[in-house]
Amino acid sequence: MMIIKGEFVFTVSDVSVDFNSIEKILTVEPIKIIKRGQLIGKLKNIEAPLDIYSIERKFFAKEDIFKQLLILLDDLLPYHEFIKELAKRYNSVAINCYIRSEYGQIGFEMSNEIIVKLGIIGIAINFNILSFGGVEE
Repeated sequence: MMIIKGEFVFTVSDVSVDFNSIEKILTVEPIKIIKRGQLIGKLKNIEAPLDIYSIERKFFAKEDIFKQLLILLDDLLPYHEFIKELAKRYNSVAINCYIRSEYGQIGFEMSNEIIVKLGIIGIAINFNILSFGGVEE
């Protein structure tokens, strides 16, 4: 059985992000904040080049991976006007999808509901598919 896991991450990033003003309005949990210059990575040996505010929803192969994206979009939907303002103010405001698989063989379909909600919120979605290097016939 192919193991697929990952996360959908709503991020606001730029050289300088006003975290306090975002947290006052966007009260969705869980939140991860990385400040530019902070040591990151598994070994804590890389300096973050940007300020990053993020909200994350993890998924696992046993469920429809887009279920978690819908939950995240529903959490963000009430704040769509504020998120559009963030997109004008900061360099990058988007949802990043990180899919990890033992094998690089992945196919998926996004529903119209997801596409409509992304359009209302007004942000892009980026897909990053990472394979652990196995091959399955």
